[in-house]
This record gives sequence, C-alpha cells and structure tokens, in this order.
Amino acid sequence: MGIFSRLFGKKQPPVPEAPPAAKDMADASVKDVVRHVFDELARGRPRDQIRSELIARGLSRKNTDDYIDLVEKTMFKRG
Repeated sequence: MGIFSRLFGKKQPPVPEAPPAAKDMADASVKDVVRHVFDELARGRPRDQIRSELIARGLSRKNTDDYIDLVEKTMFKRG
C-alpha cells in the first residue's frame, strides 16, 4: 500500500442505483421508463410483453402506449 492510500483510504466504487426494472415504474422518472423501453425493444422483446410488464408495474395503459410509441418512432424509426 502506498502512503496516500494509507492516509486517505481507497476510493470506494460508487454504488449503482437499482435498475428501473427493479423499481415501481409509477414512481420512475420519464428518462428511466424510456431507457427501460428502449433496452427491452433493443433486446427484441415484443411490444405486447413490454406493455404488460409496464402496466403491471403501475403505469397507465395510455402512458405505456405513449412511451412505447415514442421510442419506436424516434429511436427505431418504426411506425
């Protein structure tokens, strides 16, 4: 160990925040929901499964459809 690590200790790596999939989506930020939808679509997960999951996590049907449409139209150039 060097002298600085003895004096100041080692820097601890930052603790990652729980992914949005582990949180209740009704309380998640718009950015987290959009990122989650993007990740799921990029993995090839069907739209209906993503929709069902988000509704089960507390989002309304209208908001769920809006988020999925937004991601598909802007990031995947679909529809």
